[in-house]
Amino acid sequence: VLKETGDWLNKAGESIYGTTAGPWDPVDRQYGFTCKANRIYVHLLEGYRGTTFILPAVNGRVVACYDMLTKRKLSYTVNTDKTITIRNIDRISNHPDRILKIVFDQNITTDHDSHQ
Repeated sequence: VLKETGDWLNKAGESIYGTTAGPWDPVDRQYGFTCKANRIYVHLLEGYRGTTFILPAVNGRVVACYDMLTKRKLSYTVNTDKTITIRNIDRISNHPDRILKIVFDQNITTDHDSHQ
């Protein structure tokens, strides 16, 4: 168990260490978020069954989107309301915490930030 945890942390530690929770609230047993500077990490848990995910509106332009554990690039679309639809997420051959990494061209702020 310790070796498996260590192997997982080698691949996914960036999404945990030095990050903050958010920028949005998690949904129990489905998904949560961490972020740091110009990156958002979406942690899709076992309870999340979809192969697409819609990220709430964020400032900035997406420069990369991929699965952290496999390093596979993911296709995405920026919608007219600035939400981002991420597609083709592998929910079959995954670890219980599938982590999506979305990199932007600037540090993250959300529509929620502008209303505070």
